[in-house]
Amino acid sequence: MRFRPFISVFFIAAVALFGQTPGGLIRVEAGISPLRLVRGQEGKVLLKVVVRRDILISPHPAFTIEFEPNEALVFPKPFFTATDLNAEVAAVGGRQALSFKKPLEIPFAVGAKAPRGVHVLKGKVTYYAISPAEGWCRKSTARFRATYSTRTAMAVPDDQIQP
Repeated sequence: MRFRPFISVFFIAAVALFGQTPGGLIRVEAGISPLRLVRGQEGKVLLKVVVRRDILISPHPAFTIEFEPNEALVFPKPFFTATDLNAEVAAVGGRQALSFKKPLEIPFAVGAKAPRGVHVLKGKVTYYAISPAEGWCRKSTARFRATYSTRTAMAVPDDQIQP
């Protein structure tokens, strides 16, 4: 029982440290839907972008999302921009800024030779942050990761399912 205050302080410090991205400008929370996939199945990566209150994210130059090479998931493009993903652009204080009220959705398909098991998808978001109050613009990146699993079975198209 005498270690409880130490554990509480450690937990709060760990959340504060690991819950931030370098620079603390944005945080990207990633997920995959569905979590359990079979070969040939389609799914999507969901990215929730949380922006610090006093920061704007510029739609120009490009806001891009890239994934590290992955043997299980096949994406239609090597990288995605805010325009590709129909990200909402809002006017904030006379400037255009990306609005992340809804998660960004990136489609993929599971490869025919995807290995069975639990995998981690890693990627990064490259963006330009603007501080209207301090008068600066800076290029930065935020990394993200999402866990998913694959099975060796193949997805069966709906028209081939027998009642």
